[in-house]
Formats: sequence, structure tokens, C-alpha cells
Amino acid sequence: MDLFYTANELVRLSKTNANVTGWLFHSSSRDRAKTWMNPDSSGFPGGIFEFEAAIAGNERSVFLERQGLRRARWQGGAWSSSYWVARVKDHPLSGYQRVSSINAATRGGKGQLVWIDARYQRTDQTLLNPFASIPWVSHPDWENNDVLAASFSEVIRDSTIVTRDNTIAVTLQPTRLTNDLSYAEFVRARAEKDRVYVVWSGRSRVGKSIESANQSPEIFYTTLPLE
Repeated sequence: MDLFYTANELVRLSKTNANVTGWLFHSSSRDRAKTWMNPDSSGFPGGIFEFEAAIAGNERSVFLERQGLRRARWQGGAWSSSYWVARVKDHPLSGYQRVSSINAATRGGKGQLVWIDARYQRTDQTLLNPFASIPWVSHPDWENNDVLAASFSEVIRDSTIVTRDNTIAVTLQPTRLTNDLSYAEFVRARAEKDRVYVVWSGRSRVGKSIESANQSPEIFYTTLPLE
């Protein structure tokens, strides 16, 4: 049994300036939670607000939200510095794009990494709103986003090729499971036999405000190969 947990430490430097460090702890039990090993810990600048831990084969990984998706791996006694798995799509006029609801569904050394990502955020482009392709121009009351998935074996392979500036040399291309102008609130994935089952809640389409879409909240479901 493995237990991962986090805590954020705030160090105030002045009345207006402070540093946040996110601490990742890991402990394990080999007697069904009767006793636990002393936890190991590693600090990550900026805090840890969304994370997922996974053990697949001989790889121990943790995935962190950092204006995109980053990964740290266990290196024989300590966690490595985090590095990019999937960057957000850069837009010169777009704001901060958040990653949430990170899930690693693994079986053996295979599986899928699934998460919610706002990199394809859009608004309806009409004659009355010609600049709607720029996410923040029309100030929508909603935020559309997408469920993305990447083969776990590809995540592990690509993220081991790291350049000097701590970025991945080989860019991972995730699979998009949702359509334009859709919204996902929460996603869960589970690996069974040779498939990964993915379920999320949300709306198939949103409008200027979430009430204008005339779409009720729904539950969505799909399966992916165990890779």
C-alpha cells in the first residue's frame, strides 16, 4: 500500500511578498496498513494544488499542475525536479490556462494519463463578436475546457528525454476526448484488463453563460486502449 499526500508551506518575506513551497510526502505499508514507513519528502517551488501519483512497473511518478502538466519521478531516494509533460498552447493574448482533475489509470507498466485542460478554450465567433477566438475579449461567464488523454507508456518514454532547461525534448501529443465549446467538471479513469474506462461530468456545449446553452449537465463515458 502506498500513500501520497501534500502540504503547502507559506513563508512571508514581507507584508506584500511571500514564497510558497509545496511538499510531497510518500509512505508505504507492507502489512495492510498496520505499520507505515517513515515518509520521504520533496519540496516543489510554487506550491502543489493539483496532483496525481502513480506507480507503474518500476516507475514511480507524480503529476503536477503548473500552467500545464508536469511530471516528477522517483530517482532512488528523492523526487526529481518537475518537468513538462504537456504545455498549454501559447496564445499571445490568452491568460493563465489551468489543468485540473488529473488521473493516472495504470495496470502494470501501461495505462492512460487523463486530465482536464483549458488549452483549447474558445468562445462563439459571430458577426457581433468577431474577436471571440481570443478567450478573454468577450469575458464569458463560463470557461469551456476539454478532457485530454495520453498513453502512459508514451508519457514515461518522452518525459525521460529532458533538455538543460528542464523541458521535454520530445513533445507529447495528447488525445482530445471532447469537442469545441464543451465543459468538463470532473474526470475519473480506471484500468481493467486491456482497456481504460474514462467517465466525466459536464456539458456537451456551453454558451455565453452556462444557462444559455440549453444543455443539461451530463455524464460522459468512453474507453481507451491500455498502452
